[in-house]
Amino acid sequence: MVIERLPKLLPMAKEYFRAKIRDVFGGAVDPDDVVVDYRLYGRDAVLGPRDPDRGAPVHELGVLITVTAPTQAVAHAVATFVTHASAHLPIPEYDGLASTIAYPFSPPETDRGPVYRFTLHHVVVPETPHEMFSTVHEEVAP
Repeated sequence: MVIERLPKLLPMAKEYFRAKIRDVFGGAVDPDDVVVDYRLYGRDAVLGPRDPDRGAPVHELGVLITVTAPTQAVAHAVATFVTHASAHLPIPEYDGLASTIAYPFSPPETDRGPVYRFTLHHVVVPETPHEMFSTVHEEVAP
């Protein structure tokens, strides 16, 4: 039931976390500066075709939550409450807590440091296949 509801739960969770960021940081962190991204991996991947319930609805799924923020401290603080709250999202049709959640790491938050965005702003079309190598080689050589 949890997996079936994820397409509706994740957008609701993102909105909840926007409000939570305002509250936790007392307005000092703009929620627009923080990205909480959910990536879903491995639907029914543990047993694959040997799963005896292969015809049943999806019953296993990995969720990777990535938090990107202006500083590592902010990203870590957000990730701490996001991982905990994500494991306890209320599901209207489900009675009780989602109790079959496991974390592959302990603690579940892993600081990754700065993130860089590489953007190529130009394209060079050499006249021969070796033109660019020759130019770079000449500039780098002592």
